[in-house]
Amino acid sequence: MIKNIVAKLKGIYIGWDYDKYWDCREALFDPKTCRLKFLYCKHYVSITNRRQNADIAYCIEAGNNFKGRPILGHNLNGIVIAAGAIIGKNCFLSHQVTIGRNRGGGTDHWR
Repeated sequence: MIKNIVAKLKGIYIGWDYDKYWDCREALFDPKTCRLKFLYCKHYVSITNRRQNADIAYCIEAGNNFKGRPILGHNLNGIVIAAGAIIGKNCFLSHQVTIGRNRGGGTDHWR
């Protein structure tokens, strides 16, 4: 109970909730997600990215580019990830990281 309260207060103070962000992001790629929840999650992910100065793109048609939830050293602060980049499981992302696409049309794969 106290752990949940502390987590919620931390989310309010920091400005985002790690689990809620990734739950919403995963819901964007779930075909069973109802339209209303999809729109809410899309809005929440966009607002959170802006507040955290991040640009973590996603392409619904291509599928989720995260194979698992990453470990974040400093929240989403300044993280920039292209829609075509593939991020593996348990990847540690620090602040001010940019992962983009190759100029040859392929993507960078981080595992």
